[in-house]
Amino acid sequence: MANQSKLSGNKESNRSREEPPIPLKAENKTYKKEDCVVIKCCSNPTDSSSTTYDLSIPIFKDGNPEEWLKWVKNVERAAKGQNMTTGPTKFALAKRLLDGGALIAFENAGTAVTSETNETFKQTIKDVTEHVFPKSAYQKQKLYMRRFLKKPRDLSTKQFVERVIHINELLERFPDPSSTRTATKMPEDEILDLLEVSMPHAWQRHMRLQGFKPLESSIKEFVEFCERLESTEELPSKKGTEDSTNHEGRGKSKRARTTETKKRGRSDDADNKFYCMLHGPNPNHDTKNCRSLKKHVDKVKKENPRRNDPAKVQEEMNAVYKYVQKKMADDRKKADRDRSARERELNEFSDMSLEKKDSNDENDEEY
Repeated sequence: MANQSKLSGNKESNRSREEPPIPLKAENKTYKKEDCVVIKCCSNPTDSSSTTYDLSIPIFKDGNPEEWLKWVKNVERAAKGQNMTTGPTKFALAKRLLDGGALIAFENAGTAVTSETNETFKQTIKDVTEHVFPKSAYQKQKLYMRRFLKKPRDLSTKQFVERVIHINELLERFPDPSSTRTATKMPEDEILDLLEVSMPHAWQRHMRLQGFKPLESSIKEFVEFCERLESTEELPSKKGTEDSTNHEGRGKSKRARTTETKKRGRSDDADNKFYCMLHGPNPNHDTKNCRSLKKHVDKVKKENPRRNDPAKVQEEMNAVYKYVQKKMADDRKKADRDRSARERELNEFSDMSLEKKDSNDENDEEY
């Protein structure tokens, strides 16, 4: 029963966490040349002889809400750059830059107006905005920003805050939530509040410990504070990592340290993907690609040219086999010598410790 209630609770939370109309991560869509219209604009719209520039506007068909708002902004820039001040010219420009379902929605909304004026053009754009956006888009966007907004790891503090502020500015262009309410952006204190809770919990603890209050600061000060915390999360150096590992191991029991050592040994064995007849398991090469063996085989070939003689081939094989056996025996002897030397050093150290202890006991008795 407990598991069932937990699962039902997860399903309810997933349903309540609906994707917002404009997500936190912007979608960078690329357009082909034939899908765009280039509008020549004047830097000074009232002076036709002023410097001109080209404004490339993608034709809108059935994009997402953010793409639609970008299209509306581009149309406003094009109308201003070409000094379009009348309704009919703006209607003609919009129809030229629309296609598919968006064009149908624009034309349907245009049939409801009696004349093409600047005011009716604004109303037509609002109607198409309601067509592109999902239902209750304004409420869903604010709900997401207040409850589920979290700073991703792959975005810096500055990028994250700039994106949140940009989405907040776009709220004014959302469809009105009701006939009596207009879509407005959130005030700065509310933005600071949701920015605070969207940061990592460790950063929020630092804010409380250092007495930093976001609601009593500006957005610029908030960004500067979080960037200082962000700079302290750089990867530690190799030495620092080893020191922290040794420090953590001091407080652990012998059994825990032994278990960790075995795990590291297993991971090391997993890295030894190759096996060489001469060098054993290793991460670099197998018997076929062993440089030491190849070098010895070349030496044997020079001393005993095979000349397609089976006896010579067998002689070479025996020579290589003896070389490998001798090399492995030498390695074992070297390992035994090293082990004996370590044991001898430990015994000497133990004798030194006992002698030192006996001398201390004599000094204690004299005292």
